[in-house]
Amino acid sequence: MMSAEPVNGADAAWLRLDSPSNLLVITALAVTETMSLAAFRELVSQRFLSFQRFRFKPALHSGMYFWEDYPDLALEQHVVPVSLPAPGNKAALETFVSDMMSTPLPADRPLWQFLFIERYQGGSAVIMRVHHCYADGLSLIAVFGTLTDATPIAQWSQPEIGHEGRSRHLSQRFSQGLRGLIRSAEKATRLQYRMEDPPAELLGCATRPAAWQTGLEGVAELVRLAALPGDPATFLKPGPGVLKHCAWTGKLPLEIFRAVADALGCRINDVLVSIVCAGLRRELVKRQSIHPDGLLHATLPVNLRALEEELEVFPLGNQFGTVFVPLSVGLQNPLERLYKTKHDMISLKQSSLPLWSHWVMGLTGMLPRGWQAPVLDLFSNKTSLVLSNVPGSRTHRFLAGRKVHELMFWVPQAGDLCLGVSLLSYAGSVQLGVSADTGLGMSPRDLLDAMLAELQTYCDLARVGTVKES
Repeated sequence: MMSAEPVNGADAAWLRLDSPSNLLVITALAVTETMSLAAFRELVSQRFLSFQRFRFKPALHSGMYFWEDYPDLALEQHVVPVSLPAPGNKAALETFVSDMMSTPLPADRPLWQFLFIERYQGGSAVIMRVHHCYADGLSLIAVFGTLTDATPIAQWSQPEIGHEGRSRHLSQRFSQGLRGLIRSAEKATRLQYRMEDPPAELLGCATRPAAWQTGLEGVAELVRLAALPGDPATFLKPGPGVLKHCAWTGKLPLEIFRAVADALGCRINDVLVSIVCAGLRRELVKRQSIHPDGLLHATLPVNLRALEEELEVFPLGNQFGTVFVPLSVGLQNPLERLYKTKHDMISLKQSSLPLWSHWVMGLTGMLPRGWQAPVLDLFSNKTSLVLSNVPGSRTHRFLAGRKVHELMFWVPQAGDLCLGVSLLSYAGSVQLGVSADTGLGMSPRDLLDAMLAELQTYCDLARVGTVKES
């Protein structure tokens, strides 16, 4: 029974690492055709709450977290109507979302919330906030796929489907969607990992040579990580504060990225990482000189779910590891920077760090709070930002029968990191998002503009047209 089930180490780590200056809450946005609050609440009741975990809240008992039943869950507390101040435009929405990033979720109930804006630029907008202990980004995109339909026909409202049948149907949809997302992520990044759980195998079968070899490889990987020097001191790491702000681009044609990648002999993901690198370079040049060998790192989450796994229940939670992507901010030549990125991304495929970082995070979740700082420092002081690239649906989806025009999300940061960059593809478009601590003294929009300028540079080199947001 889930009410007596401990929160596993990987999920509990996000609860223990939460802090007022870095709330570990994933924030996402959907802009839709106009819909009513009543229809959206019914959708949440019928589909979102079919994921049983969302009916529970994490509770701390004797130093351990458990999933605790919350029988008094009231949708009115979790699906909240809000209004934007005049003129109710994108700038007003950016300010509102930024304020929410600095606002903790109520701790006395399940740690998720929908903020419903009935009128936004001729349609509606929904902001979802979910604590990281419930699920990672890939799981939440799969949840979104389960909440939505491929056509305007809202199948969730059909009365002949009982609760048990509906849950089974949604579980199958979730599993199918998650497998599709895993394929898309692996195809884009070349980072094709499988969660074989080598630490558990090592502990349980220590006499087998293969297990010892796995263990030694893991120890070597962690030693290399410990020996890796931290990123140099830049304006990107002033120490986090409470206040955050965010921004995001309009829709960019995915075909533009594909055309650039094909013309320049690389992958779409290489182009995306390279323009992030170039955007950071432009912001760094404004504030300080950069050595030609200047190098920063970004923490990149990597999925560890097995594609072949048959997912018969809702497999939420955090099932990812991390790699540290080198960002050659010292390189001025855009092509040199792109091909260096391509080489680095291929090299990362050989690393077993994602598997071992997942195990270390699970261990961290079981440690007393006072022992966690050294483990967290092993990861956070090596990098300057978090970079998350999540694939969405290739076609438009419909939420409560209303077309979803845009999707965006913002990745939270842990430890002393102050910057997150999010990349999301959906319905033939790509949108880029930035969340940053106000202490950086940098407008998220400035960084996005710098990234788009670099994308235009690549478009010019590949002769594929002009970058236009829609």
